[in-house]
Order: sequence, then C-alpha cells, then structure tokens
Amino acid sequence: MIAKIESPGGTEESSISLEEKYAYFPTPGTQFGKIPESPQVLISDTAIDKIVARIALESGALSTYVAGDGKILVGEDRYVNGAAAKRATVRARLQNKQAGWSNRYRKDAAHSARFSRRQARIHGEHLRGIGVRG
Repeated sequence: MIAKIESPGGTEESSISLEEKYAYFPTPGTQFGKIPESPQVLISDTAIDKIVARIALESGALSTYVAGDGKILVGEDRYVNGAAAKRATVRARLQNKQAGWSNRYRKDAAHSARFSRRQARIHGEHLRGIGVRG
C-alpha cells in the first residue's frame, strides 16, 4: 500500500485518469438493502494523496471508468422496491434458461449493462467546472 485515504462509507470500483494524475472513487460503498446517503465520486490527486474534489450523484454508484477522451463514466445502481426486484430477477433467470446463455455470457452482459447508455452519466462538464479534467 502506498497511501491511505479515509472514506468512512467505503468505496466501490475505482479508476484512474489516463495520465495517472487523479483517482476516482464512488462512495459510499454499496450495502445490500440500503439506499446510500449522499452518493458522490471522490477525486483524489495522486501526487498528494488527498481528496481534491467531489461530484454529487443522484443515486448510488458501483463503478467509475475513464474514457479515452478523459470523460468519466459512472455506473449507477438503480434501486427498486423488493417485489419489482424479485420479479426482474425471476424474469432474467427464465430468459437466460430459454436462450441457453453460458455463465460467461451472462457475466459479460451484466458488466456491459453497468455502462449502458441508460445508466451511465458522463461527468466531463462537472469536472471542467471544478478545474479537474482527466
């Protein structure tokens, strides 16, 4: 470990800018059955190992990804009520069995869904406004 940066709520899948100047951490970490309070992306300057900026989010984030043009994609977690989630899970299992998908394909599809157009938020404009451009 090179450095430790405090994040009381924990973090999820982080990423680093292409020039390795900034690291991006979605917080708070996901807790099953709980909707996160004040979800945000913490931006750390890797030279000084300190949080230099924060981006507020509308809903909890699972992962961050820095695109080739420097924009940050944030995979958000969508919360639904328990009954709807259970129906969606059962429906997905049925579709997987009917289509005969392999486990590998299901994992790839789930990963791609995290960065789908519907769920991804591009925060390049926010970063330009606070002077942190990846």
